[in-house]
Amino acid sequence: MADQNWKRKEREVAKYFGVERNIHGRGASGSASSDVVVPVPEWYIQDQDLFSMNAALAPISHLFVEVKYSKSMDLRAFNLFDEIKTHAGGKKPIVDGGRKPITIMHWHDYMFFNLNDLPRVLFDLITSSTNMHPMTIAKQYINVRTHYMFPNYLQKFWDQVEKDVFKHRESKGWNPLPFVCLTCSRKSQLVMFNTKFELV
Repeated sequence: MADQNWKRKEREVAKYFGVERNIHGRGASGSASSDVVVPVPEWYIQDQDLFSMNAALAPISHLFVEVKYSKSMDLRAFNLFDEIKTHAGGKKPIVDGGRKPITIMHWHDYMFFNLNDLPRVLFDLITSSTNMHPMTIAKQYINVRTHYMFPNYLQKFWDQVEKDVFKHRESKGWNPLPFVCLTCSRKSQLVMFNTKFELV
């Protein structure tokens, strides 16, 4: 049953990007070990309505997404995110250019957000041309909760996908961007990104 759960979640995340779940060693992206490999130009063309009109992602060739399924005993990130979202809901939302604010949780060097908000985070924060650090912009919507110990397993998840990115920079000349997508028995899909990751 557990095996079916994580496979199903990988397929759900892949479907969001309009691709198939990557099986290491098979298919066009078989050399990558990441669970979901998204060619950015194809994704952008397919779902232009998701993106800002001034989006410029030319340097980014792919998104590498490592999908992790959390069991019921291991939901710390989800519970924290829900707590922050509930707390932020009691405040007057900060509207940027008429757009609805998004919830971003900053936990140590990482930012967490819903998978559906990835296009805005990608264009407005991570690859923004404003020369501002992503968290400088994001702090208008979030509460910083750094006093909780950051789990070692989350760091290992990130290290795994980051290693895959560096490997493909060297071997294929790709310029992928790494993400970890945390899933669980709930409908929630939390994306994790290291704000200290250096774009090239």
